[in-house]
Amino acid sequence: MKGLSSRIILGIFILGIGVVALLSNFGVIDYSLGRLLSNFWPVIIVYWGVETLFKPGDLVQRFVGLFIAFIGVVLIANRIEFEPLMFDLSSLWQLIIPGILIIAGLSLLTGKKRIGKSHYAVLSGLERKKSSWQLNSESYVAFLGGVELDISLAELGDGETHLDLTAVLGGIEIKVPRDLTIVCEGQSIFGGVEQLGDESGGIFTSKKEIRHEPTLSTDHPNHGKILKISSSTVFGGIEIDFA
Repeated sequence: MKGLSSRIILGIFILGIGVVALLSNFGVIDYSLGRLLSNFWPVIIVYWGVETLFKPGDLVQRFVGLFIAFIGVVLIANRIEFEPLMFDLSSLWQLIIPGILIIAGLSLLTGKKRIGKSHYAVLSGLERKKSSWQLNSESYVAFLGGVELDISLAELGDGETHLDLTAVLGGIEIKVPRDLTIVCEGQSIFGGVEQLGDESGGIFTSKKEIRHEPTLSTDHPNHGKILKISSSTVFGGIEIDFA
């Protein structure tokens, strides 16, 4: 469905350019190719929005897709003076700022259920990188703030430890040891996620599982221990790298 919808929009746009160019060349219409491109270039924004809307994802992603497509339609309406959809572009930020807040709120409300204890950095910073500390399965949320964790200094229990990260208009930086099995997955909306050197960002990105599995002896302290990290960011950034 996604591929079909986005392909239709792109196909109609290219077809329209070709038809207008043909009719203009033969004097059938007085509408130049340059004028067509000038008025309808925001169809690219509509295309991005529809593509985001129909990608596999959750409610937040669909709202982002609708929001982007709406902005593109408004830009086209203003350029061709289609009054029912015209909008004062000087007030565009009155749409964008509330839209950002709605996306951030939906992300927090519809995100994965928090694991264990939750830690919040709201308009502030949270650090655990100077001395030894205990890491249990838990979640960290940075909202207009920052979180820095050095897992190489942390003590983990046997088996799997789950770490859930959410950055909304904020940033989270995680340092992990090389002698520990790490499993990462993440998604970003108007943000970026870097997982063990693998970077992604843009309107919407979803990264498949990335694994780091060192070969450890049976008597190594981290043998059999696994750290699973789930990352989600909206207008923010999350970086996971080796210490």
